[in-house]
Amino acid sequence: MKFFVQITFEIGLCLVLIPEGWAQRSRFQNQNLSVHAGLGVANYSGDLNENTARYSRPAVSLGVNYQILPHVAARGEFRIYQLFGSQVGTPNFTNNLSFRSTNPDAWLGVELSALPANRPAGFNAGLYTGIGLTHLSPKAPSQNGWVLLPPLRTEGVSYTQVAGVVPFGLVLTYRFSPKYALQADLSYTYSLSDYLDDVSTVYPDPDLLPSSLARALSDRRPELGLSPNQPGFPRGNPNSSDSYILAQLKLKRYLTLTNRQYRRSLRCLK
Repeated sequence: MKFFVQITFEIGLCLVLIPEGWAQRSRFQNQNLSVHAGLGVANYSGDLNENTARYSRPAVSLGVNYQILPHVAARGEFRIYQLFGSQVGTPNFTNNLSFRSTNPDAWLGVELSALPANRPAGFNAGLYTGIGLTHLSPKAPSQNGWVLLPPLRTEGVSYTQVAGVVPFGLVLTYRFSPKYALQADLSYTYSLSDYLDDVSTVYPDPDLLPSSLARALSDRRPELGLSPNQPGFPRGNPNSSDSYILAQLKLKRYLTLTNRQYRRSLRCLK
């Protein structure tokens, strides 16, 4: 996770600290294009957690907005978020399941602002939504360290690790100069998969699982000295997909570049 934070931070600096001279030489008067970099926390909501604020983990993001109309912008974002969930302290603590994951997601959508977005200074608020993809990588602890769960088929089924996501968010912006703004961004992302945590349906017949490791991580009650769950007993809730919440602080940079200068500025990403 430290590597992803470092890379995201460096790319974010590359985007927001474009030399002032390029912008001052611009022939354009509008600032329709902006970029932002964020750092914050992520919280998981699903079958293994009842309190989404209990296990906060880091999240980073890079994004771009293009103002289509004074109150409407196209928005795209790439995020890396870490999740953790555990049944410790929940009514299902005897099932003893837990997971962690570090996942990327990317999405495209639209942002609506209460006031014209190109105002030179002051506060603004906006709502956004979109559609995108995330990659699922739930892992569980074992005697040999953290083990990737999807290949083990702990519920006796195979599922894709690429899932659709639908983010909904609220962003508060304080533009403190013509070129920079600070943002507080809160988003709820609905996953179109119920396997963000590798838990969804019922306990399978252990004899049908592919390995002894799969059997051990599918039902962890014996680790507490309890008898195993019977096949068909609920392991999760298939009627409710998983989700995650991100809360971030962001630095936003408004760009005023000619086409030639814009291409030149993006060379730092190569």
